[in-house]
Amino acid sequence: MPKSEIGSRLRELRGNRSREEVAAALGLSVSALQMYENGYRIPRDEFKIRLSRYYGVSVQELFFPLEMNQPLAQPHARKDLSLAPEWDGDANGNVVDG
Repeated sequence: MPKSEIGSRLRELRGNRSREEVAAALGLSVSALQMYENGYRIPRDEFKIRLSRYYGVSVQELFFPLEMNQPLAQPHARKDLSLAPEWDGDANGNVVDG
């Protein structure tokens, strides 16, 4: 995800709290938090975890594109196995004369 999108999410989650309040709670400098929110830097993994816990969201929700956060679609099981090709071989891929 682009740094600018991460920054937007961080600003949105911060809401009306001051940067000073959030930075102090996370053990960050205000300037580091500002750089994250303005899209100049991406936090190290340790701070990704702290940010996600502080805001009550998963690291995935915060730092990865939305489409990656969607549940995977269940594959459709093939119901008509009569269309499956027959295999005339052994487990090693050798053709067995029938």
